[in-house]
Amino acid sequence: VVRKFQDWICLFLFRLPLGLGVNELLYFRVISPEEIGYLFSAAPAKDFGGTFTSFYDEIFLVPADPADGCSDMKNRDILQGQVILVERGMMIRRSLQRQALSWAVISIPVNVSALASFPFKQPPWTLW
Repeated sequence: VVRKFQDWICLFLFRLPLGLGVNELLYFRVISPEEIGYLFSAAPAKDFGGTFTSFYDEIFLVPADPADGCSDMKNRDILQGQVILVERGMMIRRSLQRQALSWAVISIPVNVSALASFPFKQPPWTLW
């Protein structure tokens, strides 16, 4: 499925000065469409992908095709230089199966404060 330009999501990315490694987070804010505008976090891929070393202004968040990212990307021609949105559920399920685990513990932080997180360029839970 080839995505049209207007179906993409525009976002701002914030980075650390020296780049990020595995287990370090990059924060980004979706600015369009406004319905999903929020400050999100992402991490570099463990075994592939580039290093986050630059500040990007208004680049695109492109849905991966296939969504789980577990095979070759069908839309690779539009992925270069963009942030790729990949579903994580299937890969997590495979990891659990490899470890013979039936469950995992997760944490989903939520901004329950009245503080707007975007001006601080960090997620709201770092202020708590």
